[in-house]
Amino acid sequence: MMAGDEITWHGLEDEQVCEVLAAYFEELEAGHGPDPRELIARHPEMESRLSEFFSARRMVSGLAKPDHERGFAATAIDAEPIAGRASSPFDGSPSVDKAAAEGYRILGDHLLLNAIKGGGMGLVYRAWHRSLRRVVAVKVVRSGQFATPAERRRFQAETEAVAALDHPNIVPIHDVGHDNGCDYYSMKFIEGSSLADRLGDFRDDPRGAARVVASVAQAIFHAHQRGVLHRDLKPSNILLDGDGQPYVTDFGLAKRAGDPELTVTGEVLGSPPYMAPEQTAGTRGCTTVATDVYGLGAILYALLAGRPPFRAGSVIETIDLVRSQPPAPPRRINPLVDLDLQTICLKCLEKDPDSRYPSARELSNDLQRWLGGEPIRARAASLSRRAYLWCRHPDRQKQSAFLAFLIGLYLCVFCMFGMTLVGSGVTACPNPPLQLLLLSCWLVPGYLPVVLWSWLARRGRWWAFCLGLVQSVVLLTVLSLFMLSLCSFGTQDLFVENPYERSFSHSSVFAIFLLLTLSFAEGTYSMFANRRCS
Repeated sequence: MMAGDEITWHGLEDEQVCEVLAAYFEELEAGHGPDPRELIARHPEMESRLSEFFSARRMVSGLAKPDHERGFAATAIDAEPIAGRASSPFDGSPSVDKAAAEGYRILGDHLLLNAIKGGGMGLVYRAWHRSLRRVVAVKVVRSGQFATPAERRRFQAETEAVAALDHPNIVPIHDVGHDNGCDYYSMKFIEGSSLADRLGDFRDDPRGAARVVASVAQAIFHAHQRGVLHRDLKPSNILLDGDGQPYVTDFGLAKRAGDPELTVTGEVLGSPPYMAPEQTAGTRGCTTVATDVYGLGAILYALLAGRPPFRAGSVIETIDLVRSQPPAPPRRINPLVDLDLQTICLKCLEKDPDSRYPSARELSNDLQRWLGGEPIRARAASLSRRAYLWCRHPDRQKQSAFLAFLIGLYLCVFCMFGMTLVGSGVTACPNPPLQLLLLSCWLVPGYLPVVLWSWLARRGRWWAFCLGLVQSVVLLTVLSLFMLSLCSFGTQDLFVENPYERSFSHSSVFAIFLLLTLSFAEGTYSMFANRRCS
């Protein structure tokens, strides 16, 4: 007998039942045991006892599964759709025993047919409501009767949030219940698919994508008016029926105004590719209406580009991109995207919540203007804004440090080469010892520290950027004063006597020093900007 079969069940006093089950397990160990339904059909007089036993056995077997595989009183039927069953599996209202014999799970007045969606918080089943005689969707806490108090509070908060809403594009709740120690609620069953399954359908239909998001935005605005934040907007949480009408679902992370925060500081909830930057910090109370506006923009982006705004090899890398990098323009991925529609989408995805649309209604109205051929209110980011976003990218720190390192290395090699030429007498000069001294002063206190600071900055030492910036500004200032003295006071240049060659050489060195200063300045700015963001 398998580990999951070793259970004690007090309903086995009947000797005949024990004999039937003993024979069943012998056949099972031999590898040709009958299906439980066949066994029950062979012994109709024991239907009630056998059905109860196999139900208990499935539950105990489910406890041996990992948490991510175990659902409500986990059974094999939870994980697999029941093939060949109609939407109304019974002509009448069957008894519990008959339903169990047919392989259905019973939850209150519902027969659970098959699992249709699983998330981090709960499981959703297609179910048959026996009294109302219609198909519904039933959501239960993922861990069922073993749910923790925190999970029950979160499920209760979700139930109350959805029950407070009444909008044609939000999946409505039918009833709420508690059975077998498991909380659940039933809602309208949407015959169709989620947006996540149809991302490819909208790449060639940007207008269709705009219409869907405009409808969803109106539904989210309705929720906001009633003090409910969704906080987990993504394509898989938007259902499309047969007529293409969208429905918002899964308020598992929703929060109502005035309710206590159910998350703790540092706890990050949501789907990283669609999370707003402020959500990734895990700070209590950081989510606002702007967070859902960002989610709507992320959905629009996914419909237009066929992928989320940010996607990386790991969750941590994806979160880093969400926090620091602007998304690639949708037109770069899909040329069919109109420039104004791209502007609307990118406005929703601004890092700063204050730079997004002030409400979901404003987003919906702008999409309606675009669909109607009217001028939109959103404006594309200015050149300075794009420069700011480019500079704050975390990769710019390493790039700037590497460029400064190359410049410093070039200056060192150039200076040492000049010292070699002067010392060997290859280059004729009026005062070789003085020239060597000046070159040494540029090399040791000037160029070598540049190489050191840039190398340390590339290895992540934030203070090295500051020292490198100070060093490059000093070099630029000294060279500027030297050039000024040549022009104003006629100071003799010990290196170049020809005025044209002297002007060219000094201008070249000045340009190199200026590039070095800009490299350190950009790296310093990017470093401080990202430290402030994190």
